[in-house]
Amino acid sequence: MHVCLTICADDSKFLASIVFKGNKKTGKLSPRFLNKLVIPENVRIFSIHSGWWNSAFDQFWISETFDERHDGGTLIRASSREFRKSDLLENPGIEQVIIPARLTGTYQPLDAGVNFPLESYLRRSYHVWRDDLTAVTKSGYLEKPSRQDFIHFVSEAWDKIKVSTVENSFVEANIIPEPL
Repeated sequence: MHVCLTICADDSKFLASIVFKGNKKTGKLSPRFLNKLVIPENVRIFSIHSGWWNSAFDQFWISETFDERHDGGTLIRASSREFRKSDLLENPGIEQVIIPARLTGTYQPLDAGVNFPLESYLRRSYHVWRDDLTAVTKSGYLEKPSRQDFIHFVSEAWDKIKVSTVENSFVEANIIPEPL
């Protein structure tokens, strides 16, 4: 499973996108399963065959995320062969900037200022969940979090990311000047 976070230099956050591995035949989660999920307002759920982000899913995600309300802008991304396809962003009119490998911590706003606190919040949510749930499987292993639990962890952590954290991440990445 993957989580994709998108932030804007105007201090706004897009919905967190969670990608789960879907059914082997269809690549989708079953409607019965989806109907049982409680999906918070700050999260979107997707599924694909492999559970891995690929160029076909990337194109779909871009069309779903950047609709006609987003008439231009710049999408800053970490280096990946999936993101190097220049035709992906021609339709929405969004310029794509690829941050070279090993420089994302310096120049990519999510890496510069958002991922660390988000991961800390995720860990905290997991540890609280683990403290409350000590059930074991038939084999004697601790139960792992369900997809619903994971959705809750991501939603809770994403909610805790403050507007000032988003703004500071763009300042830290040298994209916008420090406010006076």
